[in-house]
Amino acid sequence: MKWMIQGATIMTQDDDDRWLENGDIAVDGERILAIGHRLPEDSLGVEKVIDGRNKLVMPGLINAHHHSHDRFDKGRLDNLPLEVWQVVYNSPLGRRDWTPMECYLRTILNGMEMLKIGTTTVIDDVIHGVPPLKENIDAVFQAYQDLGMRALVSSYYSDKPFAHTIPYLENLLPDRLKSDLALIPRVSPDEMIKIWQHYGENWRDRVRFIISPSAPQRCTDDFLKKTWKLSNDLDIPVTVHVSLPPAPRTPWFARACGLAGPGAAKAQGHQREAGGRTARVRGQGQDASACGRAQQRQPGFRARRQRRGHRRQRLHPHHRLSSDRGGYDRSHHR
Repeated sequence: MKWMIQGATIMTQDDDDRWLENGDIAVDGERILAIGHRLPEDSLGVEKVIDGRNKLVMPGLINAHHHSHDRFDKGRLDNLPLEVWQVVYNSPLGRRDWTPMECYLRTILNGMEMLKIGTTTVIDDVIHGVPPLKENIDAVFQAYQDLGMRALVSSYYSDKPFAHTIPYLENLLPDRLKSDLALIPRVSPDEMIKIWQHYGENWRDRVRFIISPSAPQRCTDDFLKKTWKLSNDLDIPVTVHVSLPPAPRTPWFARACGLAGPGAAKAQGHQREAGGRTARVRGQGQDASACGRAQQRQPGFRARRQRRGHRRQRLHPHHRLSSDRGGYDRSHHR
């Protein structure tokens, strides 16, 4: 069905950063047909008109770094250094036995909050439990399908034992705790690669899978190389906390994964967050952004500015709107 929004204030976010007062947007199904003033309803075949007076129409915002598994822990803990916080929040000797319904509901609640403030795209780096259960992972993907959001969803993993991921911790821990930590059930790196491959091959549409090897200092050299190979083989992005302090392995990570060298600049810019610095890395020679500072180029959206950690897309004729709710897909430009 063809429909039109009439008389709205339109933030186009096009190359000229145009704002249209009393502007119209004509839409055919999920595709924007035209943007302008006093668009002709008859010649465009418009069947439905929405009154846009006193309303703002703008591209959906992008939440470029999100952890939906933290939903039920909001407000529980005061600000702490990252390494202290993560032990208090989710003890390595404990186990979060999330159910699929809990995973679904926490994702739905987060998504509802994002949609309420105009965020239609999210990069969700998710811990699905130890071990990561297929039912829990599927529940998160289903939630984003039901929300109608555009989402890039990961399954977070690091192959190093917990005591090896924090400097000096292995030397400080008593032997009893080391023995207890060694008994924690873990998914092997090869098993995790198979899980990633399954979701990378099967979720490639509006809701799609991305790879998450946590952070360079939490992963072995061999696993990081396998991660990047899988990213290149399947042509899917990698989300990784490149510069969480301290991160002495970051230069190695850049070299080993092809982030350094001619024609392989895939990461640019960092923005400091409460827990340090976070960057996303994109495979196949495309540059990618950190949370909020660098321009992002990903299939499905273009980001040009950031506001309080979110990015904005741009509206353009023939862009494809995402299914159900908000957002659009620039990769379908005619």
